[in-house]
Amino acid sequence: MTKTISLTNEVYSKLKKLKKLKGGKSFSEEINDLLEKAEPKGDIKSLKKFMGVLSKPEAKAFQREISIARSKAKPRVF
Repeated sequence: MTKTISLTNEVYSKLKKLKKLKGGKSFSEEINDLLEKAEPKGDIKSLKKFMGVLSKPEAKAFQREISIARSKAKPRVF
């Protein structure tokens, strides 16, 4: 099923340029790609893109820094 939507000329021009750059994709595919990139914060998919960014030594050093910062932080009182 398809739906008709209205776009401003500016948005249409940007979408058309994007479509030409990637080549071969439909407007629906381009919009879908853009929407997938705009996932809500905290969504597990948005976190997965960071998996493997740090090497193991970098990750361990980062964990040490976090532990040090947490040990220096004042406990919260509720």
